[in-house]
Amino acid sequence: MTGPRDRASIAAFWRHCGGLEEWCDHPCLNNDDIPLDRLIPIVLHVDGAEFYSNSEYVVFSMGSILCEGVHPWDCKFAIACIPYSNMYENDIRKGVHTAVAETVAWSFKSAASGIFPSHGPWGDELTGARKQWAGTVLAGGWRAAYLGSRYDAKARKETNDFQRSYLHNFICEQCWAQKTPQGIR
Repeated sequence: MTGPRDRASIAAFWRHCGGLEEWCDHPCLNNDDIPLDRLIPIVLHVDGAEFYSNSEYVVFSMGSILCEGVHPWDCKFAIACIPYSNMYENDIRKGVHTAVAETVAWSFKSAASGIFPSHGPWGDELTGARKQWAGTVLAGGWRAAYLGSRYDAKARKETNDFQRSYLHNFICEQCWAQKTPQGIR
């Protein structure tokens, strides 16, 4: 997950991010208990994919931005792969996106803490081996933190439930630009 980076360069990366407006308030950068040299920056990726003829899926994945020059299977991991045919209805699609978001948020909270959780994303007590691991150190002391997301306009709109996008009459997220019968004004 770190690619060719050593621990000093990982810490330098995070210190650089801490100086940028976009990330200066990142919870991991404002916590002295988190060792920046053992904190892997993770980017989420959401996109549609066609696996078989006429069968599109939405794929949620994550990967370290530190990996370059390595095989994608070594640094990119699937979170969920869901057929669009199972999400035709708006409330179902919103429910799926909400469930994935809650699970990912819970995962990142645990990954950033460096400690295996005792409860699942909805407060349920973990069982079996997961219950035995509760409270133990994750990944040999390495941690992970959310850094950003990558997706095309369609996935961005659906994942965030935007009411303004290229698919709506109000097409811009920042101004009042809108579609008209004559085009965009």
